[in-house]
Amino acid sequence: LQELDLSKNNLTGKVPEFLAKIKSLKVINLSGNNLSGPVPQALFDKKKEGLNLILDGYLEQCKSCRKTFPVAAVVAASLSSVAIIIIILVITFIFKRKKPAISKVTRPSLETKNRRFTYSEVKEMTNNFQVVLGKGGFGVVCQE
Repeated sequence: LQELDLSKNNLTGKVPEFLAKIKSLKVINLSGNNLSGPVPQALFDKKKEGLNLILDGYLEQCKSCRKTFPVAAVVAASLSSVAIIIIILVITFIFKRKKPAISKVTRPSLETKNRRFTYSEVKEMTNNFQVVLGKGGFGVVCQE
């Protein structure tokens, strides 16, 4: 027996392990049935040796063939992602609070314009060109 076609026979239950013990089998077609449970590891081992194993997609693979992530790894990845987002938000909030507020000028700045003074204005400002112009709380103001 080289080829065993059990497709579309409305078979139910688990895939029997004895199928792997038939040494001459080259093709096993189990598609189109209502089989359930894992496919025996021995059949997957025979597949590596050249057996053409035709299955429905909904049959479970062997336990060692399944690619599953442990629940702990998924939970750890989720929690670490949430923790990183929270840390970034806290750091952003702290730096925004530490920024000094830019105070707005309440009174307009004094603008100086280039102005030419007349001779009489200069004479009056310098008390007729005297060296000492005035005395105040910070000392004497002199003309150079």
